[in-house]
Amino acid sequence: MNFTLPQKARAALWAKLLILPTLLTACGYVPVASGAGSKILIHVPPTVNDSQWRGLEIDFTRALRTDLRRTLLARLDSTAAQFTLRTEISQADRRLPIRNRDGGTLLGLSELGLRWHLEDAKGDSLASGELTRSLEFLPSIGEDPYRAFAEILDQMSETVVLQVSETLATAQHIP
Repeated sequence: MNFTLPQKARAALWAKLLILPTLLTACGYVPVASGAGSKILIHVPPTVNDSQWRGLEIDFTRALRTDLRRTLLARLDSTAAQFTLRTEISQADRRLPIRNRDGGTLLGLSELGLRWHLEDAKGDSLASGELTRSLEFLPSIGEDPYRAFAEILDQMSETVVLQVSETLATAQHIP
């Protein structure tokens, strides 16, 4: 069975296809050619974590690597990397909770600090930064410090990747 569109429908379809890139860029979205950033090879060693809260480094390293692949379309490589992104959890605390009259916890606070450093293949520093974030949690609805830490780590990962992306774009390392 052969199906052909009427002339007016074909013209309308072509017009929409031609206008779509203009609409996307006008809204702040830019179509990215597949593999646009795939020439960037970046090494992301595991995050250093000397705090008493074990496992945070695993979650952050995983989130960071995922965000780098998704945002920069970068490839992770430890042998032929053009860049190395080192991260360290500098602080992980759960602040004293606010308690009710019966001694139950009404409100808790998780706080994380992170340092990051981007260097090129020669070991020259390109950028670095420090982030500190805190998040309140409500034990009465099942929230706990670990969930708050996970949410903070996701936010920090996105922030670091955006800052790295800006650094590489400014230095014209990415198209």
